[in-house]
Amino acid sequence: MPCTCGSLSPTRCLCTIDEALRNIDVDLCSTIPLSSAQTDALKSTEDALRRCNATFRAANDYNRRVLVYFRLIPIIDRLYTLTSVEGADAFDGLAECLLHQRIWDSAIEAAQSVLKTREEPRFGGAGVGTAYDRGKSRKAMAKALEGQGKLLDARVVRLRGKETDTLVCAYAECAVHLLLLRLLSDIGLDKAQGALQGARSTG
Repeated sequence: MPCTCGSLSPTRCLCTIDEALRNIDVDLCSTIPLSSAQTDALKSTEDALRRCNATFRAANDYNRRVLVYFRLIPIIDRLYTLTSVEGADAFDGLAECLLHQRIWDSAIEAAQSVLKTREEPRFGGAGVGTAYDRGKSRKAMAKALEGQGKLLDARVVRLRGKETDTLVCAYAECAVHLLLLRLLSDIGLDKAQGALQGARSTG
């Protein structure tokens, strides 16, 4: 039986999920259409994994969240495809975890998978989702690039939303004005404008 993670401790959650996965007679690598029973079983396990993810999110346990996504993404692929909205959401969550772990290369790969779905067609994406979702995904990619010290590349990614006013992070000028690296991401618009004003007045 798929786990009901709301009643399980974090230490038991993944063990119960793994048991549920072993009991599902589905080849996750196959392209053969799923039966109704297989679809129901995978969706039940998908729901259980999402509840596990919520449990680990509340505990700020990024290591276990990564393990959840490694189990969830193949199921998402089998049910919806990786370029679906569900696939983009899963890779978005994985990118968030990898950014917190400072695993920049893998975070970039996850963010690229998200942008294949969410990014505008002129930038190589499918244009699925809202403008905010696209801006959020660009921000994740830019943060990973900044983690590697590639500030110019990060700025290019952020500025994709400038024409349509969909910049989630205010640091469109991050490669023009010298700012502390720790201020380049996760900062509010008011604070960003204040930091830029300070940079200009002292520059």
